[in-house]
Amino acid sequence: MFDWEEFLAFAEQLVERDADEAALRTAISRAYYAVYHRASAHLRNNVLVPAHERLTHRKVWGTGCR
Repeated sequence: MFDWEEFLAFAEQLVERDADEAALRTAISRAYYAVYHRASAHLRNNVLVPAHERLTHRKVWGTGCR
């Protein structure tokens, strides 16, 4: 299984070592997906959405904001 925490750690490393636009855009994207997958896991682990339900970005953020 993919380790999303490593994805987030890499995003942080990108910001720390290089502040050019490409590095910052990549870091933002990686951080977003790490948080998205953390939120998805939280919803599934706490049965806030049925296990069979497909989670879209809209569903994750909409459910998490209630």
